[in-house]
Amino acid sequence: MRQVYLILALLLFIIKASAFDILNISTITDRNGLSQNTIRCMMQDSYGFMWMGTINGLNRYNGKEFTVVHPELPGSLLLPDSRIRSITEDKNGYIWIRTFSNTLFCYDPKLESMIDYDPQNKLKIFTQIAVLPSGDVWMWGDKGCCRVRYVNGKMETWKPDHEKLFEQPILCVFEDSNRRVWIGSREELFMIDGDVVHSMLKGTTVFNVYEADNLYFIGGNSIIIFDNKRFSFLPAIYYAKDRASTHARSCMLNEGILMIGTKEKTYTFDTNTNTWLLTENFFQGHDLQNANFIVDNKGDVWVYNMSGTLWRHRSDNSFEPLNLIPSDILSLINQERFQVYHDSRDIIWITTFGNGLFAIDEKSGRTYHYTAEKDLVTNYLLCITEDKSGEIWVGTELGGVIKISLTNYPFDIFYPALGGNVDRDNAVRLIYEDLAGRYWFGTRDGNLHVCDSTLRQSYEHRIEGGLPFTIAEDTLGYKWLGTKGDGVLIFSPKGDAIVEKCTLSDWVWQSSSSNNIFTVMRDSKNRMWMATFGGGLHLAERHHGKLSFRQFITENRHQCMMRSMIQDRKGLIWVGTNDGVVVFNPDELINDKNKYISLHLHTEDLQSLSHNEVKVVFEDSKGNIWLGATGGGLNLLVRGRSLEKSWFKHFDANNGLANETVQAILEDNEGYIWVSTESGISKFNLQTERFENFVFSNNRHAAVFNELSCWKKKSGELMFGSYNGVYTFNPSGIKFDTYAPQVAITGLWINGNPIKPKEQDSPLMESITGTKKIVLEHNQNSFNLECTMMNFHAAELNQYAYYLEGYEKDWNNSSRNNMAAYRNVPPGTYMFKVKGCNSFGVWSEQETNLEVVILPPWWRSWTAIIIYIVIGLILIYFTSRLALKMHRLNMAVEVEKQLTEYKLRFFTNISHEFRTPLTIIRGAIEDLSNQENLPFAVTKQLSLLTKSSNRLLRLIDQLLEFRRLQNNKMELKLERTVAERFFYDIYLTFKEMAAKKHIEYLFESNNHTQEMLLDKSKMDKIAYNLLSNAFKNTPVGGKIVMKLDFSVVDDIFTLSVSDNGTGVPYEKRKMLFVRFEQINYASDGTGVGLHLTAELAKVHKGNVSYIDSYLGGACFLLTVPLSDKNYDPADIIESSLPVDKEITAKEITIDSTALEGNVAEMLGSSVNKPFKEYKVMVIDDDDDVRGFIESQLGKYFTVSVASNGAEGIDKLTDEQPDIVVCDVMMPEMDGFEFTKRLRKNFNISHIPVILLTAYSSEEHRLKGIQAGADSYITKPFSVKYLLARIVKLIEQREKLQRKFASEPTTLQPLISTTDRDKSFLDKINTIIERNMGEADFKLETYASTLGLGRTTFYGKLKGIVGCSPNEYVRILRMKKAAELLLTTEMNVSEIGFQVGINDPFYFSKCFKNSFGKSPSQYRKSSGQEKTESISEE
Repeated sequence: MRQVYLILALLLFIIKASAFDILNISTITDRNGLSQNTIRCMMQDSYGFMWMGTINGLNRYNGKEFTVVHPELPGSLLLPDSRIRSITEDKNGYIWIRTFSNTLFCYDPKLESMIDYDPQNKLKIFTQIAVLPSGDVWMWGDKGCCRVRYVNGKMETWKPDHEKLFEQPILCVFEDSNRRVWIGSREELFMIDGDVVHSMLKGTTVFNVYEADNLYFIGGNSIIIFDNKRFSFLPAIYYAKDRASTHARSCMLNEGILMIGTKEKTYTFDTNTNTWLLTENFFQGHDLQNANFIVDNKGDVWVYNMSGTLWRHRSDNSFEPLNLIPSDILSLINQERFQVYHDSRDIIWITTFGNGLFAIDEKSGRTYHYTAEKDLVTNYLLCITEDKSGEIWVGTELGGVIKISLTNYPFDIFYPALGGNVDRDNAVRLIYEDLAGRYWFGTRDGNLHVCDSTLRQSYEHRIEGGLPFTIAEDTLGYKWLGTKGDGVLIFSPKGDAIVEKCTLSDWVWQSSSSNNIFTVMRDSKNRMWMATFGGGLHLAERHHGKLSFRQFITENRHQCMMRSMIQDRKGLIWVGTNDGVVVFNPDELINDKNKYISLHLHTEDLQSLSHNEVKVVFEDSKGNIWLGATGGGLNLLVRGRSLEKSWFKHFDANNGLANETVQAILEDNEGYIWVSTESGISKFNLQTERFENFVFSNNRHAAVFNELSCWKKKSGELMFGSYNGVYTFNPSGIKFDTYAPQVAITGLWINGNPIKPKEQDSPLMESITGTKKIVLEHNQNSFNLECTMMNFHAAELNQYAYYLEGYEKDWNNSSRNNMAAYRNVPPGTYMFKVKGCNSFGVWSEQETNLEVVILPPWWRSWTAIIIYIVIGLILIYFTSRLALKMHRLNMAVEVEKQLTEYKLRFFTNISHEFRTPLTIIRGAIEDLSNQENLPFAVTKQLSLLTKSSNRLLRLIDQLLEFRRLQNNKMELKLERTVAERFFYDIYLTFKEMAAKKHIEYLFESNNHTQEMLLDKSKMDKIAYNLLSNAFKNTPVGGKIVMKLDFSVVDDIFTLSVSDNGTGVPYEKRKMLFVRFEQINYASDGTGVGLHLTAELAKVHKGNVSYIDSYLGGACFLLTVPLSDKNYDPADIIESSLPVDKEITAKEITIDSTALEGNVAEMLGSSVNKPFKEYKVMVIDDDDDVRGFIESQLGKYFTVSVASNGAEGIDKLTDEQPDIVVCDVMMPEMDGFEFTKRLRKNFNISHIPVILLTAYSSEEHRLKGIQAGADSYITKPFSVKYLLARIVKLIEQREKLQRKFASEPTTLQPLISTTDRDKSFLDKINTIIERNMGEADFKLETYASTLGLGRTTFYGKLKGIVGCSPNEYVRILRMKKAAELLLTTEMNVSEIGFQVGINDPFYFSKCFKNSFGKSPSQYRKSSGQEKTESISEE
């Protein structure tokens, strides 16, 4: 857009300019989006859009962008024609477009498309269109006429059915006050009443119709009058009876004067008297030929006749000539073209085709002419109109659209140097009014103008080397002028001369000279201060008549770049700098140069200054401090408890400020703040916190205002210096534009694509501008809404605030961006609200609302939700039924599991319970078997009992295996075994049974020496079960074959047991290995044997299967891997880690292998005393078992008994047995708990414990060992084995004790002591070591030191070391003596003395009794051994 600024000023003398109220003229062309630059017609529609008809389409303009409409009707015979001749909006908002081909189109702004208003009329050729007062639209031309009427909002088209009106040339259509429509044609006059056509006059041509009291029809040579009262025609009144005009133009003037113009003459008719008048009397004696009439927008008549003169009609019916087009221009054009528009400011605008634009100010009566020479882009103008915001729009030929912006406020411009260089001579930097009323103006060309109160120049001074920037007056009336570059100049009180010139000194580091003075100020104590840009602050001081300057600088160099300075009512001086504002008390600063406060921008603090470059500081009448910043707008200081605690409130573009670089600040008499910026002047209302912007412009240069250039006159007028003179105005006379129309929503974009009504996937049924609600699909939830305020006055300064209610919490900050963008808005119903603010800060009274509904995806719609609910209910129904069924099945399964668990627990408990009586049975059998000379029959019966008990034990073990399987605790214990030998032993156990049943019982193997890894326990159970089943189901005289097959190639070992029994039916084979299932395969049994066999095979990495035997019966196959690689090395016993030495020393036995030898041999072991002197305590809750063990052990030991662990603990302390035999399963306290408590009891923790239990599992054995048991024997056990374990434990302890006593190098008497026992011995050893040299040392005396009684101490020590305390002291003395004999050169007497024996003879005796050698012999033999050892090396 090209800006063209006008000087419309008549100069008054040489100083004052009176500005016409035109702000600027701008041009809009195709570069701004216009489709073509020739504009033949324009209008503003009811929505506020500007429409411009070009010869390349119709353009709709919203203030920012164009939408181009090309007249065409798809699917019709109409040829597209984009050459627009005229545009008309009817009362329903439809736009009628007539093209150069006289085709009439109708555009529906709601649908944003052309509509076919008359489908029957394929051509739609009309030369005229009119919107009648009734609202009907009539169009006519050479092809007849047509009426469009709106009924209930629908368009209805009607054509007169009279044959002479059908496709005949129509000259005029007129609606009278009775709503009758008159149609004039070439040959007849018609009247239409309703839809009835009446022929009124035939053979008459009617060009136009006017209505006064009667109707006046203008014919080719006469006037025909229709009497409304009589409803009849009066005789014709001729104005050219002899010749009829082919075209007559006419108009109605005031007081019923009718004027008719023909090619030859202009006629004037008085309708009041029905007489003709002389036309010359109206046109100042001129008789006009070929007159053309223009009726402007206010009904005023204008007449022209190709003479370049436009006659203006006055209210007294006279015409005033306006010579608008000179003859030289007139000769260049083919016809005159005038358009007249009377605007809202009472200015008449006249466009000419060739001589530019004329403006007649009706208030002043002055006429202004604008031409292409300085103001317009072209002199060829075609149309003109005014919009609702008061902008004047002018259409041109090839020049685009000219927009003229007018002011609503008067102002004066003063040019200090009229006729000088516009860029500098009138760039006013300094404005000052002294006490005498003189005005001082400093310009950027270096001149200082001194004027009187009427602004007539009195003096002019040329400032060489500097620019006048600031001025202040001292107490004597002298004027201190601060310059940029030339220091301080002091003028006389009248300003006629410079009386003194001073320059300011600089510091070395200064980036700018101290002589760049931006502000001079006199403080409340009449001191003169200078704020310099680069040199900090200077204070003028006079000493003995000589003027000097004292400089104050800050550590921050940017703060030394000072601009403005004031002193507030509290006496503080405020200095605006390039790094915030510096505040100080002048008295304090003079005493201390660092006594000042800095307030500046902190980026992390939003309440600090908005920008560091402070151009202006101002204090208003209420004491408020205002700061103007570069790019930071206006800042208001909000005082805190201290100045450092104060903060700033910011007012900027968000508050309507047109430009955020504030140059100067003033306050008017009503308390409003006025600021000048780089692009205008703004008025700030602190109550509303809004700016009103005033754009000043008077020529080709914009009104750019200067820094600190302002003054408030005594009259209250405000003066602001600009680069183009001084603008002066009275604030109270400023009236700003209050036109702030409701914002229109003018565009919709979805996912970045523009949307039009009724397009594919478009949510719009009509234009977004008139839409109140849009419904978007779920994938259309990213959208933009374009909003436009149709105020075209400085439209670029319009602001918008919008808010999507339901999505956003509050209004968005107002800005000039008119596009509201939303992304990924969730489904829901929202209300979009928008309001606008014009360039003067006035907000539209009414918000624009648009309901936005975003549908959920189909899978989240209500229909889908209902479907989901229905499906969910169905699923819940079937799921509940299925769940109920599953619950019942689960309950059945759970019951089955519980029954199974109960069975297993029952069998397990039974198996443990069986072991106790089985112990007694096997013990009795063993006892009987040991008797000599038994009869053969008894021996045979004992053998049978032994086999039966072994079989019972095997069954019990199988039940325990089930328990392990259930708890997933079955482990492999593989041993390298010769397989044939192992299985052959099992085979032999059934040999006797085979003989009894006369069964042919065979054993076959294909490898007699093959070794493989087998878990003997599990494989024994597998083979035994398979053979048991075979014998159960093989009849007498049958055949059973046990066969071993070793396949090294296939790495498989197969054990098969075949018989010729009944076999298993096919349908029952799947039940073979199911737990607790019996299929009548055996007549008795529990149904666990084959299941256990299958599970044990799986643990062994193999499986058991069933096939039909070649013998005709059943064949069970066991298949397991042959090679070692198939097993985990951790499962192989032979490769297990070595056992800890301490555990080995204990010789804990956890296997119940039968003991070889007889009791006599066992009792011949090396022990210290007779067996009867050894005490054994038996603890068992079963009276029979306890009695049995007591009777068996009582033969050899002294036995005491207890019925449970608690009773045993109580008896142990008193009885101190040598060993305890304890059952595990006991009430009140079981064996494990008993063992733990024993080990924790210091007095009895040294006593060995043998646990007897029915629990044979590894976990129970481990639990017993961890509790502290010395041996763990499972029931049923052998009495011989129990005796052996008791004897061996006693013998082992005594051997260790004897070794300790007899061998000098053995340091510990017992390895298996507990930690407390070890600590006890360590303490005793320490005591003995410390007192060993005392001959009368008694260890018993230290019992109390150890916290023990003498008896307890004696028993505890004897239980651990096997001797009394005195004997233990003697042993340690001898061991010490042996050590000294080997490690020292002392003699025997000295060594005896060292170990507490003063008698050498007694020492030697004791030493020999202990070690079998005298001390001398011991030293000699040990020395010899040492020598031999050395020699061997």
